[in-house]
Formats: sequence, structure tokens, C-alpha cells
Amino acid sequence: MIRSLHDAQKIAEILRRNSAMNLYALGDLDPFHLDYTIWYGLGDKAKVESIALLYLEPRPPTLLLLDGSPTARDHLRLLQPLLPERFQAHLHPSLADALAPRFRLLSNETHLKMALVNPAMVRSAPCEDAVRLGRAQQEEVDALLRASYPDNHFTARMLETGQYFGIYVERQLVSVAGVHVYSPHYHVAALGNISTHPDFRNRGLARQCSAAVCQSLLKQVDVIGLNVHPENRGAIHCYETLGFRLIADYIEVLAEAV
Repeated sequence: MIRSLHDAQKIAEILRRNSAMNLYALGDLDPFHLDYTIWYGLGDKAKVESIALLYLEPRPPTLLLLDGSPTARDHLRLLQPLLPERFQAHLHPSLADALAPRFRLLSNETHLKMALVNPAMVRSAPCEDAVRLGRAQQEEVDALLRASYPDNHFTARMLETGQYFGIYVERQLVSVAGVHVYSPHYHVAALGNISTHPDFRNRGLARQCSAAVCQSLLKQVDVIGLNVHPENRGAIHCYETLGFRLIADYIEVLAEAV
């Protein structure tokens, strides 16, 4: 049975069985994100066996289901009539074919999940040039990401978290790092929107910004992670020097109703 779930604490108890893997979903339980979420459970009132999240902003919405068990496959199959006609999805690799025949995949890419496993490395990383950014810097952040990271998933309201840092060169914002999710309540955060202007790359600026974000986050959260494309070797090496390690891979797909 597919059930709509509304008890954030009970959802969190299930997701915390693997906090690093379910990092984004846990963060989206925070009141900052909760109004943009729909939670679907497979099971009955006594036991929820699988949880799927549909995050509604930005469009198209994004479905998260990272469990690769046979139960998760059943969940995705039964969930299909409730899904929008077009959506993105972060899925366990074994679920690549589970959206057929109702949906076809317009794209399908493997991505990696990394988690901060050695906080001492990031605590000792230099970040003296990075400054905290807020809503007042929205236009500058937008301009930088348009120039350096056109396919970003930045929403301006994330600047309200206070967990964005940037580096200026001659009054121009040239590098930025921030978060996709941040929840002091659930003690989790995911780094995101990390980018440097093409004219200022290979100077370690993104590493400084990322270190500044992590050092700030560690005062509030216990689990920090991120997603990265496997071909972005430079970024992966940067994160590894800050204490992150690979924990899993998953697929990002764009699905459309047949």
C-alpha cells in the first residue's frame, strides 16, 4: 500500500538508518524545505518498508529513492500513477528500468555520493580569503553561476541559511560554495553550487570556499555530504583533500510520461 506520510519524526527515524545516503531527504524534512516536499511510504501503519520523496522546487520536481532492494522496486512501480508527467529522479542504479512502461528516460547519468569522514582535514584547511554571503549578494552569486555553472540548482532563498561563502578579487565575486540542504534540527547538510569563474580557476579558490562552508557547518551539524559527477576528477580530488570519501553511486534521470 502506498501511503502519504506526514510525521517528520517517524520519517527521520527511518532515514537515519543510513544518514549519509539519505542526507538530502533528511535535510528536506527541515521546516525550511518541508513545504516543498511530498513523502510516500510503502507499507502499513505498523511498518513503513520504503520511503520516497518528491521535492517540488525547482521545476521539474525531483524524486528521491536510493534504496536498491526489491521492496524499493515495488515501491517505484506502485508509485508511478502518482508521479507528475515530467520529473527528475535520483535513484539506486538497479532501478534504472523500473519506471517503464509508464515513463521513458530522456537522460540517465551516474553520479557519486561523498561524505565527510575526516573532519580534522577540513578544520585545518586554509580559508582566510572566503567571506560569508547573504541575500545582499544574490545578484553577484547569480551572475557568477551563470558564467561558471549554467546548469546549477541554485535558489536564492538558500542564501538565507547563512551557509554560503565566496572569494572576491578586486571587488568581483569569482568563487562561491554553499549548500543544497541545511538542517541544524536534523544535524545534516549537503554542499552545493560550488563554482569558480573560468578566468580564476586552478588557484584553489573553490577549495577555500568549500572549507569555509564546512567549518561553519560543523558547528551545527554532524553529517556533511555532497553529490558529484564521476568525470569531475578535479572536484573529487579537491573534496578528498578536505576529508570527503566516496560512499555510493546513484543515477540521475529525467523521466517523461509515455
